[in-house]
Amino acid sequence: MTSSGASLSASNVFTSTTGFLKATFTSDSWRSVKAGQPVVECEAMKMIMQIKAHQDGKVSHKVSTGSILTIRDMIASLGLADPSKVVKISRVRS
Repeated sequence: MTSSGASLSASNVFTSTTGFLKATFTSDSWRSVKAGQPVVECEAMKMIMQIKAHQDGKVSHKVSTGSILTIRDMIASLGLADPSKVVKISRVRS
């Protein structure tokens, strides 16, 4: 999962490739997940990729199963159980 860089106790999940959202592993909004537990499964060019939670928290999906994804689409948010573990990243300038 990739952090949005916000200083909130949430982390946003973005796609890194085009494809579609094959499955979600939690059906309820803001369902609890543990670190390492799969959150979503994406498919791109017949390749299946699971995205796992990097910290304990509650996940909220932003797109539904079967949605077409493009690079940098936000697909979920993870409200961290321990807000002190938010990791800030900076934008890469090219």
